[in-house]
Amino acid sequence: MRKADGLLRDALRQAQGSERLRAIVQLDAGMGSGPSAYSDPAQFGTRAAWQKARVAELKGRVAAATQLTRQALADLQVVVLGGELSNTIVIEGTADQIASSLELPGVTAASLDRAVSVEFGRKDE
Repeated sequence: MRKADGLLRDALRQAQGSERLRAIVQLDAGMGSGPSAYSDPAQFGTRAAWQKARVAELKGRVAAATQLTRQALADLQVVVLGGELSNTIVIEGTADQIASSLELPGVTAASLDRAVSVEFGRKDE
């Protein structure tokens, strides 16, 4: 459980095996930052077309780099959310499933997903 932050470790220790949790997980993408095949917007008729090509390229890189870990998570029967444009995902599963996911070599870090309170003060305060 060395990959889990303190809050996730505590939640996993206190949870019953079948209790469902959500965790934010960082995957080892190992994709580097190689050159883009679409680095020149002049290759495209519009900026929107260029942006669409760049997004598709990034999605392909992330998918290829995280494919094995995503399959292993699917094998553990956790629900995987997000991660199309980055190597950060949210997983949902039982405490046992989350703990098992932390043992995967492609998982580099995890933290408990929890509600965040944001307070907006008045400008004159």
